[in-house]
Amino acid sequence: MRKGILTIAIGGAIVIVGTIVMLVLPFFVLKIHLIQNIKYRYEYDNSQLYLLTLLSKTHDGKLIYTQIANNLQTGEPDISFVKDELEKIVGNRCYNLSTTKKIIAQSACKPSKYTVKTKLVLPYPSLVDTLTLVID
Repeated sequence: MRKGILTIAIGGAIVIVGTIVMLVLPFFVLKIHLIQNIKYRYEYDNSQLYLLTLLSKTHDGKLIYTQIANNLQTGEPDISFVKDELEKIVGNRCYNLSTTKKIIAQSACKPSKYTVKTKLVLPYPSLVDTLTLVID
């Protein structure tokens, strides 16, 4: 008789603990997933802002966007200043700014986390190229 009561008590405890774990575990998993997703979106949005900030800045009275487009088309003007401007914007993070044809600026380390792309309108005949910023 006691063995039956002990078995029922152990079985009941297992069911109760299992039910509590099954009810609580999804909330912890959801919380972890949401935190990771929010952090990723936050950093990704910052990467987009870095690229937008860089392209909207001016250097020698001209937009950096225009100077990059002209350099890709004709090789002029010199755009070595873009690396300095990008370092001011991103701080000490790894970065790589490139198009399909050329690396414009890159840091010593290799970034891979957040990739942001935009279309770069070029003068005739190329018309459009993709400008990519990769940030860690």
